[in-house]
Amino acid sequence: MGDLAFDLHEVCRGSAVVLRDVKALCAQGTLHAILGPNGAGKSTLLRALAGLEPSRGAVRFGEHALHDASPSSRARLVAWVPQSPAIPEDVSVAHVVSLARAHRGESRATVELKTRRALARCGVEDLHERSFAELSAGQRQRTVIARALATEAPVLLLDEPFSALDLRASLRLDELLRDLARAGCVVLVVLHDLAHAARLADEVHVIAEGTRLASGPPSATLTESMLARVWGVRATDTSLHAFATIEES
Repeated sequence: MGDLAFDLHEVCRGSAVVLRDVKALCAQGTLHAILGPNGAGKSTLLRALAGLEPSRGAVRFGEHALHDASPSSRARLVAWVPQSPAIPEDVSVAHVVSLARAHRGESRATVELKTRRALARCGVEDLHERSFAELSAGQRQRTVIARALATEAPVLLLDEPFSALDLRASLRLDELLRDLARAGCVVLVVLHDLAHAARLADEVHVIAEGTRLASGPPSATLTESMLARVWGVRATDTSLHAFATIEES
């Protein structure tokens, strides 16, 4: 285990520079929410941390320089949950999750055990024989999260993982992410719901205007002035992070 630190001078989406001078230190055992308006570059930032988008700068986890790591080495340290996974639909749920253990030289019994554990933690163990094509959007999302857990990576990056989940599944994922952080993982999740972020995260990072505008505890970061600057809204009461009375500014 260790801390995740990144100092990225440029983050690109394809050939276009989307973000500049984005840095943060995410301590071991903490849960972080990446916030910002549509198109700000939140997903691109996570993809860059996962090694899926070009960037210029440094990404380190403990003693590991992830920016110089091979894809296989990075995959053992960083698990990625995309918003729209590209997964063949004619495979079983268990097979999708078991791919997380591919090329590790483990016995079939070990892979099956770790697959079942990950499925159970995400509440989809009863779907293990089902075809991925037969699943609802929420069930697919939980399956992809289970695949990430099966990697046993100490860093977990999730891009809007709650978007397809119902209330029960959302609450279960809340608790799962907290458990992972308590166990020492570094968890980064892209969210749009500020109230949810304030309840869930130890720290939030606001991405807007082509950079990271602010980082810190939700109570100190999600201020009335920040909401007005980034989202163009006025909140009459943010003290409890309810954001129930947001009005257009």
